[in-house]
Amino acid sequence: MASKFRSVFASFSQANSAVHSNTFGLFGNPRLKRPDDFLAICRETKERCNDLLRRISICPADTTVVQLMDDMSDELCRTYDAAECCRTVHSDPYWRQAATAVCHDLGEYLSAVNQNVVMYDKLSQSLDVLHRSRMALESKSSSFPLSRGQFARWTSETELVAVKLRQDMRQAGIDLPDESKRRMQELMNLGNHYAAQFARAITDPKALGSYRLSGSNVITLDPSSVASILARNPDPDTRRLVCLAAGQSPGSNRKVLEDMLKYRHEMARFAGFRSYAGMKAAGNSLAGNPHAVKSFLGELAEGIRGRADREVKHLEGLKARELNGRLHPGSPSSSTASLDPWDVDFFMTKAEAQASSSLRGEGIGSRSAFSVDYLRLESVLAGAAALLRQVFPAVDVTLRPACSGEGWAPGVIRMDLYSSSSSSSSSSSSSSSISSLSEAQLWSLEANAVAAIYNTSSSSSSSFSFS
Repeated sequence: MASKFRSVFASFSQANSAVHSNTFGLFGNPRLKRPDDFLAICRETKERCNDLLRRISICPADTTVVQLMDDMSDELCRTYDAAECCRTVHSDPYWRQAATAVCHDLGEYLSAVNQNVVMYDKLSQSLDVLHRSRMALESKSSSFPLSRGQFARWTSETELVAVKLRQDMRQAGIDLPDESKRRMQELMNLGNHYAAQFARAITDPKALGSYRLSGSNVITLDPSSVASILARNPDPDTRRLVCLAAGQSPGSNRKVLEDMLKYRHEMARFAGFRSYAGMKAAGNSLAGNPHAVKSFLGELAEGIRGRADREVKHLEGLKARELNGRLHPGSPSSSTASLDPWDVDFFMTKAEAQASSSLRGEGIGSRSAFSVDYLRLESVLAGAAALLRQVFPAVDVTLRPACSGEGWAPGVIRMDLYSSSSSSSSSSSSSSSISSLSEAQLWSLEANAVAAIYNTSSSSSSSFSFS
């Protein structure tokens, strides 16, 4: 199977020879070639959204309202998601700075849109007209608010979107008195600010700080360096000190978390919920409430408890054997030893090494070597492409290296999805296949996909987010 995946990448290096490298900008958007371009796109996004707001104010109270609001959400998410991704992963600080400014600007705009009374009233009116039309249909009344065509366009999916949009606006404080509404908007903006500040700190080497192992051996307390120490350093005291130092780094984030918790709780109380968890579960999850989430996690934990206990016991046995090996002759030994948090990764690494050695003894080969072909990036992407082709037969997928300027760092791989029915010929080049999606659709697809993988913060506390 791995060889099949590798065949997908056989022509990887020449996959896009027909496309000139300066055709694309960041995320494949030809208009994103400099950091300042983000700011221009942000301004245009708000202009298009303002036009959609104007159209909503004068449109009929039917599914047109839902479609225009969904279009507005697409506009906002397309730009915000790309900026959120850029500020999280881009290697250039100027790009990150511009993207952060866009996230801040659109976050404030989004908070205001969530409290737009004209849009809320029109959405509520459209749902009320739908309800009255259903009542008229059931009672066989001759007074029918919607035409037959208007009523037919109210599919169950459209109604679900409409109800969700109204619920989101209510959570954003649309029904509150003016003074409380303004405070709610401030809280939503603060929520965005603190989440972004927290995420920046955990990726900033200066904020993370460092730890001196010995002499001139100093490590930055970034996740990869800490993980390496915890998994490979045989000295338990070193692992303990690094683990404790990393748990308190960056120190600035403690105050950020405290402030974020305080403002999120205030936001939830304004929205009529006992907690922020209750507010988020009610509006943005299948669970519906925190109790359901806790119950699910409890059931999941019980389901895997037997296997987890066996694994912990095995790791405790490994630790006990290591401790026994350090004892003086004649000292009493132990068959188990309790695991500390800084022990888990180290003895997991030992357990995996033993498993690999056992497989080699049986002639199977190293487990790590056995799985590496499936877990390397090229194989994972090729597998995703194969899955997409099976699930969506009308969709074709191409994989290629990002052109100069498209990626946020060296080595970025681009995945393009397009409708096979819209391709002009079976030998169409990558550039013609890309044109079957609009620039906006392709940019949104790539930015959303990358943001889903790399976004380390849930910085958008605003709920108007259908994309």
